[in-house]
Parts: sequence; structure tokens; C-alpha cells
Amino acid sequence: MVSSVVAHRESKTRIFIEMKASHRSTWQAISPAFRANAIENGERALALPWPSLPFSLYRQFVENGNRTNYETPYFERRRMLGSLVLAECVEHRGRFMAQIVEGIWTIIGEPTWVIPAHNKYGRDIPAHAFPLTGRPVLDLFSCDTAALLSLSALLLEEELAAWAGSQIIESIHHQLHERLVAPYLNDHSWWMGGTDDLLNNWTPWCTQNVLLTALTMGLETEERTRLITKAASSLDHWLDHYGEDGCCDEGASYWRAAGLCLWGSLHLLEAAIGEDVASLFKENKIHNIASYITNVHIVDELYLNFADCSPRAGILGAREYLFGKALDDPSLMRRALEDFKAHPFDSGNGEYNLFYRLLRLMHGQRLLDEKLPPPSPPTPFIWYPSVGLAIYRKGGYTLAVKAGDNDDSHNHNDVGSIILYDGAKPRLIDMGVETYTKTTFNDERYTLHPMQSHYHNVANFPPYGQEAGAAYKAHVISVSDSSIDLELNEAYAKEAGVARYRRSVAIDDTQIVVSERTEARHAPLLTLMTVDHPRREASALIFEGWKILFDRPVEATIEAIAIDDERLRQAWPDTLYRTTVAFEGEVVWTVRRTND
Repeated sequence: MVSSVVAHRESKTRIFIEMKASHRSTWQAISPAFRANAIENGERALALPWPSLPFSLYRQFVENGNRTNYETPYFERRRMLGSLVLAECVEHRGRFMAQIVEGIWTIIGEPTWVIPAHNKYGRDIPAHAFPLTGRPVLDLFSCDTAALLSLSALLLEEELAAWAGSQIIESIHHQLHERLVAPYLNDHSWWMGGTDDLLNNWTPWCTQNVLLTALTMGLETEERTRLITKAASSLDHWLDHYGEDGCCDEGASYWRAAGLCLWGSLHLLEAAIGEDVASLFKENKIHNIASYITNVHIVDELYLNFADCSPRAGILGAREYLFGKALDDPSLMRRALEDFKAHPFDSGNGEYNLFYRLLRLMHGQRLLDEKLPPPSPPTPFIWYPSVGLAIYRKGGYTLAVKAGDNDDSHNHNDVGSIILYDGAKPRLIDMGVETYTKTTFNDERYTLHPMQSHYHNVANFPPYGQEAGAAYKAHVISVSDSSIDLELNEAYAKEAGVARYRRSVAIDDTQIVVSERTEARHAPLLTLMTVDHPRREASALIFEGWKILFDRPVEATIEAIAIDDERLRQAWPDTLYRTTVAFEGEVVWTVRRTND
């Protein structure tokens, strides 16, 4: 798809020349409010020392699994440099130049731009303790770092040369060539595609930053052509891997690194090659990829969150708006504008990414001035067969039922699980994921509670639950605009002896009805994860404003789960509740509002 468009087309030597700080008309056109915000961010960075990144922090990941202690100062360095660069571009008085040069020196001086968790030559192998400098690894953040340095060198090319001599630009470009361009052209990483490796958000995310680096630093024609050709091929491999329906199996927060970085890649190719690339935005699959984020939206920052996704998946902004604009998707444009108008100076998850911040700065006032497209009525039923995700919106309820298998990217063992909201109020929840550590991505992953089916809204057969892998899956018996019927017996460990687990879920404007029918060697135990504390009755769980009614008396056990992990605390209060309900063979349970 992408390769056929870019093949044999001449590209510009460099893109975004018109954004250089020396082109004052570009920067003077930015509104006073956004200019003031950029300078304020730069002044904050100016007052900070450059964080230290000793080897003692780098080795902690291998020693004890901690990622945060190294990654926090690592990303702070990049955030600071981006703030200083944008402030100087806006103000253009030289006030920030000394610290910009210091920041470039500091980041270039890092032995590696690869974070410790990614310091390896394969996907599912242990990381090495010492940086692999002889054969550079291209991971998410080495590519991000290269793009930061390349874009900084472009925006302040004349100013850097005047401050520190032309050698500083030559040094930056040398480092970019050694650490990114040459490894990209002459080596192969799993995320580039063309092998048996399953692709995920790494492909468009890394590819976007490889393109940004190469197209702003100004490569020779032969290298530039090879790089664009390889990048287009990687995007094609990723698109081939993606379902035609556009569903992101990694969840809403990772859509920004997947589908949205596809837009970023195409945006850069369009800037380099011309309008031919715009034809790709007419492709149905790309439309479906874009609409996913609005289809899983609940309200404000809340999203349906399967896999390693937080329910608070972040705000949308300039990139999402521009993606929607390219596709003429009024729902995506409206969603992005609503968020941006409410948070115009919040750079969100991309605050260390200079490219994202530059787009926000350049387009910010336009987005504030833009009128909201008319709202579209919520789609009452969406079915994503590629992932097995059914989404229902009826009577103020938003219900999601996950079929599919347990081989998603960032997988949780959650086949058959349910998420339910009543308006903005969470009723049945998916916890999400804790702060990443080594355990999150090694063979002990499923020892973590949020990854286990025992902590999702589905029945298990203690001590056995669901297993990870493509073989552990649901069979969809039927799916319609008001119900889904699943056979889940293959999702469980063979030792559980589950001959049958039929789950049927139906929804109307007033209630959700779930039928569980099981035949197994071990007695079933239904898990219900909630924010609200339930009160037990013989055949009911009573919550504030809602209730779960069972068709017979059941035995329920309520467990309070303390939420002390920093990442989970961003989404949830300090306590969640796990209610387990014992039943024999069959049970029907109904969710209703208290006054229904």
C-alpha cells in the first residue's frame, strides 16, 4: 500500500525547512498565548540542572527489574531539551542557547540512547546489563532521541553554528548516522517486518522517528531513497498484520503509538514526496484505524481498556485532529478539538517528543479557533472481528465484551471478560496495568494480578484460570446488535477440565443480563471487579446506584484490593473490590440501576 505510492518518486532533501527559527515569519505567526507558554516551559528548563544518568541506574533493570529510576531522568533530559529549543525558536534572543548546547552535549554523550529494558537484539530475550554500543539497538526511544536531535539541529541550524561553530551540526549528524541511519539500513530489527515476528506499535512508532530523523538531517539521495523504501515496506508489513476493521488489540493508549504514528509516518512522507501520499488516506483500513479511538471512547479521558491500557488513556490533541482532518473524519476531529480546547497547553503523553510539541505549537491557535463539528449520535453496536471485541451503547450504558484469544500484544488473559460503564461511572472494570518492570515482559508476566483471568470479569475454575497464547481463545457462537454468545472452554488450562463454559451477554436500555453455563472438573468461581464496595444479600450485590441480581442464592466473597502502584493510582482510587461468586453449573446475573 505505502510502498506502491512512494516507489520511484523523488523526495525532498530536507523537510520542515520553513519551520527553522531563522524563518521568523513562521514563529511570529504563533499566537501570544502559545508563545508565552513555550517561553515559560523553556524558563523552567533553564533553571534545572541536567539530570545524571550513571551506570548504577542503568544496571538496576537487570539487577532488580526497576525501570523507573533510569527512565525518569532519561526522559527529563529530553523534555528539557525540547522545552529549551522551542523557547529559543519563539523568543530568538539567544537566552536559551548555552543550555541547548549543553543539552545536546549531554545527550550525545550518553553511551546509548536505548533504555535498559530494550537493551537486546531480540524481542523475547533477556536484556543485557551493559549498553550494546558496538551494534546499536534501534528501540522506541533511541529512535525518539535521534528525531529530537535531528529536529533540534534543523530548527536552530544557523543559531547553533553561530554559538558553537559548524562542527556541532556535523557532530549531531555523525551521531545520527552512526546510531540510527547506518543500523537501520544495514541491520534488521524484528519491528521492521518481513519475518515471522508479530508486529505491534513499535513498527509505526519507530518508523515515524526514523523518517523524521532522515528527512530533517538531509541525507544523500541514495541513502534517503533506501531509507524511505525500507520504511514504506515496514509500514506495509504492519498494515498487513492489522485487521481490516482497524481494531487496536493493544488498547486505546497504545493506539497513539500505533495508528496515530501511522499518520505521523504518512504526514512526513507527504511532506517529503508530495500529495501522492494523500491518496492513502482514502483507504478503508486507514479510516477504520483512525475511528477506533472514538469507538472505544467513553467520556473525557475514559476509554474501554483491554490489554496494557489504562482506562484513563489520555487526551487527544493536534496530531489526532490532523489525522481526522486528513481523513475528513468529523468524529475524530470533534473528539480532538474537545480535548484540546479544554487542555490547550497540555502536551500529554508526548511531552518529551519535540515533533509532537512542535505540531501543537504550530497548530494550537487554529484548533482553539476551529468550530466543533456537529456531534454524531453514539453508534449503538460495533463489532471488531479481528480482535473479537463487541461494543454496545444502549440506555446510557457502554458495554464491551472481549472474545478473541489470549495472544494480543500487551496481552492479558481476559477472554470473555466484560467492561461496563453507566455514563461516566465505572461499574465492571478492567484494572489496567501496573508500573512497568522487568516482570511485566518476561516469563513471569502472568504472576501479576492484573494480567490474570482471576482479576477480570469472567468465571475461573480455581486453582486454574486462563492461559496465554493463541490456542486459548473464545468461539463466537453468535453476535448481534443486542447480544453476544461465546463458548470459552478453550481459554482455560487443560488441568481445569472445562468441557463447557458458555457465556451469553445481552443488553437493552435498562439492564445487562449474563448467563453462565459450565461443565468442568473444578467448581466455577465468577470474578467481578468494581470501584464500588458491594453489600451482600442472598441473591444480590447492592452498590450505590446499581445492583447485580442473581437468579438464585449465591455465596459471595468480597476482597478489598489496595491500590498503591503509581500507574494504577492515576486511574483508580486507593481501593478496588474483587468479588468472587461461587455457583454450581449455571447462574444468570443481571446488572440494573438501583431504581430499576
